Amino acid sequence: SGVYRAIKSKYKVFVKPGTYTWRGFIPIMYKTTMHLFAAGEESTFQVQDRKVAGKVILVGRWVLEPKSQGSFLNLTFSWSKKDEQKRREEKKDVFRSCLLVYGSPWLIEKCECLCSGGIAMAICGYGQATCRGCKLGGIEKEFPASRAVFANQGAKLLLRSSTEKFAGFGIFMDDGARCVAGGSEIGSNYRGVCLRGNAKLALWSCTMKDNMRCSLSVFANEYADLEVEDLTSSDVNLWEDKNRPRRFVEKSLNWEPSNSPQSPLMKLYARCSEMTFRPPLLSHSSQSLKKQDVLDLCEQSSIEDMTLVQGKQDLDHLTKIGFENKEVDEREKLKKLISQIRQDSPDSASSFVSSTSLSHDGKADEDWNQKRARSRSLSR
Repeated sequence: SGVYRAIKSKYKVFVKPGTYTWRGFIPIMYKTTMHLFAAGEESTFQVQDRKVAGKVILVGRWVLEPKSQGSFLNLTFSWSKKDEQKRREEKKDVFRSCLLVYGSPWLIEKCECLCSGGIAMAICGYGQATCRGCKLGGIEKEFPASRAVFANQGAKLLLRSSTEKFAGFGIFMDDGARCVAGGSEIGSNYRGVCLRGNAKLALWSCTMKDNMRCSLSVFANEYADLEVEDLTSSDVNLWEDKNRPRRFVEKSLNWEPSNSPQSPLMKLYARCSEMTFRPPLLSHSSQSLKKQDVLDLCEQSSIEDMTLVQGKQDLDHLTKIGFENKEVDEREKLKKLISQIRQDSPDSASSFVSSTSLSHDGKADEDWNQKRARSRSLSR
């Protein structure tokens, strides 16, 4: 409910210190704006008559739908497969990400995005995001992520002074994605950076260390582009094999391999890097995620929770229009009418999760007035 209030307000919303947990995911819907920020551990905010400081931990998944936009500041995003107790049988290609970004532009500043057994942050479907001073990757060294950063299908990402660690891949670029990483540290992964397809990556003033297999990896017979400038690496292997990008620009590269002993967690990280993922793809003409694509991201228990939320929203709507004291038969008729209206709405993630439109254009207001008129005529 706090997220929906933040979407409606379109202003920056302060989150009180504490840990907030939910199952499934929270969708930030098509063409909506949301700004969430917290005080953090090193700063203090004045809230009414008192000063507030403290860490905010959000345990759950997020899906930022196409053309959504906003920002996150001083927040900790965390998700693990163990957090969701009743989950269906998982296939190898089921996509699991703590923060899945389809929208643009999104600004993520001084945040932690941590995941165990999945992807910490994924930028897909022509999404755009800027990360400044963020920590991305596994929750801890013993609970690594499959990928700290994943980008594909024309996504654009800017990493500034960020850290990617405790994952099978620090940065995984695929299928036309574009990324610029400046002043970032990529370490304690199985592989530091991996390029596939016609992805393009620029590493400026970055440091790579303690990566178990290699610093740079490129799939064979691909058309990837890589540019490095002031790159420092102390990994055992700079390249995984003889494969190289189609276009490789080396302005300044300093590789000094260290003689550190092999990590006992190397097999665990190798298994994490072998996980395959197929995120739902979007076309340029897509206006929202299809319902079935979103359901593939969600467990059965989350679907049941959403159904309960829908029922509560329907009862709240009945109360708002004066039906709390009406006869049972009339209430059942109105419930059927609300269900019919929902079926006629666009087949998107937004219409599945919430029966209330958050858009403010004239056409939406006109449709809402027509629905209320139909409800009143039925009550008479």
